[in-house]
Amino acid sequence: ARQYCYKNYLVLNESKSYQLIFTPNPNHHQGLPEITTVKSSKYLGIIIDNNLTWEPHLEQLRKKLNTGIFVIRRMKQISNIKTAMTAYYSLFELHLRYGLIVWGGTSATLLQRILIIQKRAVRTLKGLSVRDTCRDAFKELKILTVASLYILETILYTVKSGQARLGDQHNY
Repeated sequence: ARQYCYKNYLVLNESKSYQLIFTPNPNHHQGLPEITTVKSSKYLGIIIDNNLTWEPHLEQLRKKLNTGIFVIRRMKQISNIKTAMTAYYSLFELHLRYGLIVWGGTSATLLQRILIIQKRAVRTLKGLSVRDTCRDAFKELKILTVASLYILETILYTVKSGQARLGDQHNY
């Protein structure tokens, strides 16, 4: 690392730099000895772990979403559904969508935990009990589930980046 930085006229601050080694077995891979190795690191608000399970990030996201539900509940008590919906989009779905295209392909188990919290938010908005189904509530409120949001974000990214036109590359 020192040689690379020296050749490219860069200065490496070893006390502030970390390395994240992506490998199934980190014991067999040696990183740079002068840089501290970590199991996870936060980059632009997304926690990346060395196995790319996204579990640390989703744990942090669950806490943010639960805080959002609390605010939605309070807004619904002191105001109307329109204000509560504004709180949902600004304090819940905003956090849910941030980086979704990156972490949305995580395991079904971890994604299910996020969906359960999202269902709780929808039940709060509609005033449903824990045992009531919220399938119709999603439709009435025009809210997409986390899996549907992931599909939407992936399609939008593909179209926006120009990758949707593979016919030009293959001449058909």
